[in-house]
Amino acid sequence: MSCCGGSCEAACAPVAKIAALRPVWEELTVGETYYYCTCGLSKKQPFCDGAHKGTGFKPQAFVAEAEKEGDKTVRKCLCQCKQTANAPFCDGKHKPLRDAAERKRRNTVFAVVGAAVALAVGVNYLQNKK
Repeated sequence: MSCCGGSCEAACAPVAKIAALRPVWEELTVGETYYYCTCGLSKKQPFCDGAHKGTGFKPQAFVAEAEKEGDKTVRKCLCQCKQTANAPFCDGKHKPLRDAAERKRRNTVFAVVGAAVALAVGVNYLQNKK
């Protein structure tokens, strides 16, 4: 049974925490198994540290594969926003999230500056009114 009594498992699935709004390049040993953090709570991003316990998330195991014969290590771009459709690898889904966060930050700065200017104008007006 789903969380709402219907068949909405996808809609009721837990949502991962965005660990970062950029991917990270990692040097991986070919043939080694790695455990990718899917919950976003790990302090060892992008890898699992067990922080998912009790959340409904499970780490995603993957094996580092050689890009060409003889490779002992490979550099891979791993997702940290947890929105990728190609986990554990980055597919660029962080870009609109990062852009939205930057717009929000910029708007906050403008709002604070605007409030400071309005306050200064008001104080100046009151001082000159005397």
